[in-house]
Amino acid sequence: MPWTGRSEEAEEVIRTTLSIAERNLGINRGGTLLGKAWLSQTLVHQQKYADAENVLLDVIQRHKYETSVREDGEHPDRIDYMWMLLNCYDAQGKIDDAIRIGEELHEAVTTIGGQGLGTKHVFAKRLADKQEELRERKKVMAGFREVTYSEI
Repeated sequence: MPWTGRSEEAEEVIRTTLSIAERNLGINRGGTLLGKAWLSQTLVHQQKYADAENVLLDVIQRHKYETSVREDGEHPDRIDYMWMLLNCYDAQGKIDDAIRIGEELHEAVTTIGGQGLGTKHVFAKRLADKQEELRERKKVMAGFREVTYSEI
């Protein structure tokens, strides 16, 4: 990432420019939402996962894309930001949340492009692989149980 080693500075710059974008463009404009997505990735890089999660939960709200989405499905930016949220959940070990957003993302991918073309996109394969990986990790984690101190 271009801000490696300077993520705190990057966060400050992004937050400053976001306030300008919100004032001049509006809170639901593509450029403003993109800036928020970049902020979320800067926060993930700093391991500020809860903050990044909150930003992404805001950015993926469907109503923010109503004026720019086609009739045949989701806005591609929203899909990208959902993917970022899935990976943010995964980085936190929130496997159930990652699986849930992955299922929503799968639905979104199947509608994009019309006539089911989204399922043929290379991203659909990447998503399917990630969903399988998450489900396998959940199975492994379910096989372990917490051991109490008295059992040791």
